[in-house]
Amino acid sequence: MNVQRRPTDRSQCKATYQDVLDSSPNMVAEVLAGTLHAHPRPAMRHAWASSRLGGRLDGPFGPEGDDPGGWWIVDEPELHMGEDIVVPDFAGWRPETMPEYPDAAYCTIAPDWACKALSPSTLRIDLNEKRTIYAREGVSHLWFVDPDARTLGSFALRDGQWALLATLADDAPVALAPHDAISFPLDALWPAGATADDDAQNSASTKATGRNRTRQDRSRAGHPHRQAPGESSADMPSRALPCRPEMQQVRIQPRIVPTRRIAAMHGTQGSRPFPRLKERVVCEAHR
Repeated sequence: MNVQRRPTDRSQCKATYQDVLDSSPNMVAEVLAGTLHAHPRPAMRHAWASSRLGGRLDGPFGPEGDDPGGWWIVDEPELHMGEDIVVPDFAGWRPETMPEYPDAAYCTIAPDWACKALSPSTLRIDLNEKRTIYAREGVSHLWFVDPDARTLGSFALRDGQWALLATLADDAPVALAPHDAISFPLDALWPAGATADDDAQNSASTKATGRNRTRQDRSRAGHPHRQAPGESSADMPSRALPCRPEMQQVRIQPRIVPTRRIAAMHGTQGSRPFPRLKERVVCEAHR
């Protein structure tokens, strides 16, 4: 979703920084050619690609990097370039372009490199209006990462026009200007594919099943009468229940006991007759 508010010919009212400040905090607001553009935060796949790319570049190119080092690489900076306000996913400044990092809400220095993760809702303005602004401000390099198509396009500014340097796909090595001092596979920017996910899940399931069987065996060894975790009663093998040694020879055997003896056992003979009950079945333990 891309929410826009376009100025009318009657009012000639252009969007300003105040419109950006008044936008919803959960939206990314930009002003392009006097028009306010507001769109949602990146989806999870796009956020993952941006995070992975930032991790790959910040180490070697960041201020503490050894070689080449010295760059300021920032995610989602707010760039004020003339009357336009743009928010790329990444922007990078060489130390000679921006010797000190600004302590401000936004930056007015055009970066040397900008990167955008493309999405269907912002594809048109990313490839048209924003590229025109970057060219006007002298941004020398521009990358477009497409998490849906799993591609990366690299452009260089030549004589005020964008020239395509390369389009990478699959697991092609990424070694593109201005960050060609390092190389990493392009597929490192995407979540694992469906096949890889299935294989990993199957492998994890197999390992979990093995661990469950091991726990069951251990449980049976230590407590042969106890049902192991995750085991149903139907899965339990037949096994003798342990008991105290003095009880091992006891047999439970039913016996027919006359009614009179039952009465005598309870001390009720003569006082409580049992006219109808002739005999009862009781259980006694016999060694």
